Amino acid sequence: MVMLGTHPPVYAQKFIQLERAGRIKNTRFYLGTVLVYRYEDSWYSGEVQDVLYDANMVVFHNRILPLKDIEALRMPKQTNKKLGARMLGVGMIWTMGHLLYESNDNQPGVRLTPFQISAGATTITAGGLILLDGLRKYKVIELNKRKRLRIIDLTP
Repeated sequence: MVMLGTHPPVYAQKFIQLERAGRIKNTRFYLGTVLVYRYEDSWYSGEVQDVLYDANMVVFHNRILPLKDIEALRMPKQTNKKLGARMLGVGMIWTMGHLLYESNDNQPGVRLTPFQISAGATTITAGGLILLDGLRKYKVIELNKRKRLRIIDLTP
């Protein structure tokens, strides 16, 4: 019982929270997280060393910034590249399978129906667009009235 009250403070009790209006789920940035942020129209990267709740400031490894001066965050984009590759593969297999079947069925000419052509083309196009969207490596979150950063300090 005595051991429970003598533990050192846990650093995970201080964090920066990205809140979005109308969403329940928030994104948390704990101490030690590297943030890429825009400050005075220039992009900087810094590791969060500490957060000052009373002053509403963030201590990075190379500077101290007021939280309100951070204009935007750059976060890694989470796309499903595997889904795009699979859709591209299914579209190719669908189209090539029908082409091979129609060319080897001992009937003159290739008779692909509009459904077979459109299903293959749609799947190939959708898979290619998902793969191309995954080439952008990050998304920019502009901070405004609907998206804001807030410092949370849960230390006793």
